[in-house]
Amino acid sequence: MTNGGPVFIDVKNDKIIRITPIEFDDSDPDTWSISARGKTFKPPRKTTLAPHGMNWKSMVYSPDRLLYPMKRVDFNPNGKLPFEIPSSMEEVINQKEDLPDDTENPTYVFGYGLSY
Repeated sequence: MTNGGPVFIDVKNDKIIRITPIEFDDSDPDTWSISARGKTFKPPRKTTLAPHGMNWKSMVYSPDRLLYPMKRVDFNPNGKLPFEIPSSMEEVINQKEDLPDDTENPTYVFGYGLSY
């Protein structure tokens, strides 16, 4: 949830105290470098972090945060097939061109679908 890189999270008594970007030391693998005109350029040995990533502590302890997953009660997703799906190529061949939904044994019938 940091949008930028790994972080150190300092915890004391099971509470987040501070969130900071990781600073790499000499024991970590070396980063990329570019050599141009006799100079070598390397990125800082520190990860970048978006401002809202640094503020994650306040979101964890916010009184307005969701404590449990929510189920929407005002939403009824539904979707119905506007056609049949034949169960074999033989049924496709035996269908009449001008008569819809005339499959003898369709895999999915007209109107098959989802509703809660």
